[in-house]
Order: sequence, then C-alpha cells, then structure tokens
Amino acid sequence: MFAIAELTIRKLKEPAFIFMVLFAIFLGFCVAGLEPFVEQDQTSIIGQLISPKKGYPLLTSSFFAIGITLVMAIFTGATEIPRDIDSRMIMVYITKPIRKVDYLLGKYFGILGLCVIVFTITEITIFTVHYINSHEIYHIGIMLRQFYLLLILLPLVAITIAISCFFADLSAMILTAIYIMFSLSVSTIPLLIAILPESISKGVDSYLYTLYYLFPNFIFYFQTFKLIGLAAVSLLLYSLSVTLIFLVIAAIRIKTRDLV
Repeated sequence: MFAIAELTIRKLKEPAFIFMVLFAIFLGFCVAGLEPFVEQDQTSIIGQLISPKKGYPLLTSSFFAIGITLVMAIFTGATEIPRDIDSRMIMVYITKPIRKVDYLLGKYFGILGLCVIVFTITEITIFTVHYINSHEIYHIGIMLRQFYLLLILLPLVAITIAISCFFADLSAMILTAIYIMFSLSVSTIPLLIAILPESISKGVDSYLYTLYYLFPNFIFYFQTFKLIGLAAVSLLLYSLSVTLIFLVIAAIRIKTRDLV
C-alpha cells in the first residue's frame, strides 16, 4: 500500500505536476491579502451559510487555494486507476503480493498526499506574500483554520476514486465534477426551506430533506468554528464516515471488476 502511495506521490516530478505547483504559487501570490470572505459578504446565501460565529474565519484566498487543489484532486483521482487498467499496469501491481484493496488504498493516500502538498504550498505562499506586503503575520489561529480545509479532501478524493472504478478517466472527471456541484447545490436545502413560505415548505420539506441527506454537505467545511471543540471533532468524524462509505464502494467494485 505504501509503495503504491509513494509511486503516486513521485508524479510530482512530472512536468504536468511541476506546472501545477508553479501555478499554485502564482495563484497564491495573486490572491494573498484578500479580506476574509465573511467580512466581504454576509447578505448572500453563501454568506449566511458560513456566517461568523465563535472561532476563526476562512480567508478569501483560501477559497482559491482549495479550489485549485480540488481541481487537481479530480483530475488525478479520476485518471490514476482507469489509466492503470487501460495500460495493464494494474496487473503488474496485483500479481505482486499486493491485494486489490491495498492497491486502492495506496492510490487514495498517494493522491491525498499530492493534494496536501499543493494546498500547503499555496497557503505558505499566501501567508508569505501577506507578510511581505503588510509586515504583519496572520494570527496562528487563522492560519491553522485554513488547514482545516484539508478535511474536505478526505471524502472528495474517495468520491473521485470510487467513480473512477466504474468509468473511464474522462467520464470519471466529468461525473465527479457534476456530482460535487450537485452536492453543493443540495447543501443549501435547509436555507432554501427556511426562506420559503410555510405553506410551500410544509409540502416539500420531507422530500427535500431526504434528498439532502443522500449527498455529502461540503458547505460544512467553510463555516466558522473553533479550532478545538465539538464542531471540529464532528467535522472530522463526518469526513471519515463519508470517506469510508465511498472507499468501501470502490473496494467492492475493484474486487469484482474484470481487470484483464
């Protein structure tokens, strides 16, 4: 498992990933110094969903950092397993003393490692440029809060890998992007029900909430909360639970799929 993960992380040496890292640094340089999102917009739907309570807010620049990281997660996660199957490289792996589940987990942790590296480089660039421009260092709590966004990668990489076990690389990328966008839309259902007239929401709220609980809620990761507390622990447990569900689906598929 760890050998597969290491081979995946070594892809950082490839020109495409070097370009991605350079672009992440450039993006961090461009967006550094933006005000926290909640200070800019507290009236829109998204602003209300992540409205500040007690804790540290997200920086607007971190939305760009996690955005480029998610793009790389989808691109890499959707192509790794399908390309190994198409090139028959997967047969080289599983003919060794490596189980299919170990292969799957190795790919998962390898892709996760790549994403963590890209996100960390982007955030370090943001913090550094902010210090150079303002001669002030962000509060340690604010900096740590940005890295809580890494929790979103746990289920997202698992979702991408699970979909890639069923479809070819291009189809997996498109379907993963559609699934995530739809999940984000579904995540706003509680607010939608709250603003609808009671005469309308009473008839459809049960159906909407059924749909709401069938998809992961990615908006949880962008809300303001304390670094150590019930919200942080709940978010971690939620991330691990969703990740486990999709990894189990991927493991069942990879075990039953004809790889020849």
